[in-house]
Amino acid sequence: MIKNSLRQKGSAHVVIIVILVLALIGALGFAFWQNYISNDGKVADMAMETQADVEVEPMSDVASEDTFGTNFSIKYPKEWKHDHTFTGYQGDGTAQSYASPNDEVNLDENVVTSPSGNLTVKLSATNNTGLGGTCENNSLSLVSIKRDDIPNYTNAKYVEYIINSKSESDSENRYKFYAGVQRNEQDLNSVSTQSNSACSLNYAGLLNFKTYSADGGHLPLVTLNITFNKLKAPDNSYEYRSVLSLTDIQAAMSGDEYETAKAIIRSLYVKESR
Repeated sequence: MIKNSLRQKGSAHVVIIVILVLALIGALGFAFWQNYISNDGKVADMAMETQADVEVEPMSDVASEDTFGTNFSIKYPKEWKHDHTFTGYQGDGTAQSYASPNDEVNLDENVVTSPSGNLTVKLSATNNTGLGGTCENNSLSLVSIKRDDIPNYTNAKYVEYIINSKSESDSENRYKFYAGVQRNEQDLNSVSTQSNSACSLNYAGLLNFKTYSADGGHLPLVTLNITFNKLKAPDNSYEYRSVLSLTDIQAAMSGDEYETAKAIIRSLYVKESR
């Protein structure tokens, strides 16, 4: 009787432990589903975390948009190179550079480049309201998206996303990516992760600050983002390589210089008018 009683107590303990383990697994599984797989298959929108082992350089210098009166400004470290250019595009498409803002200028660019030359932060303003280009009819899927607040400009956030634009004719994945400012109303998670509209995903992070004045006229289109120079196509200063691995992109979006570039963009503020 004593042995049977002990055996029954031991079995009860085993049952209780099994139940507790199953309950823990169930809770963890629900948390994973809720945070990463729910929302009708949409990719979870995660807040960014600055890596603990990287150093962000102090922001000491200021770059501002001067031509169109938006007064958008960013701060950057002294160790980073800053170029401020003023360009006027003529009717025949030719470009004319100017030393300072004037009525002929329709593109104002602040370009801040990292010491290695691998990353460029570009604050651009233009009174041309279109971005140009075409929208492929590929089926796109959102691989990842992360956002972070901009402390001194609450109408936008810093966003980093990766898109897989592989089509049926492609033999391998083709990734598109973006790191920069995105207006709050441009919510990529509101777009289906399987979409036939390339523009709905490709340009969602690029149409930054496009607004209208009180009288209905266009205000300048302003963009602020990071260019990853190591990922560019050979002999092409504008386009990225057509085939990039997910590992290449994720590596470019990491490290000290990337965290500093992100901090430059997150330093965005509106300078007071004089």
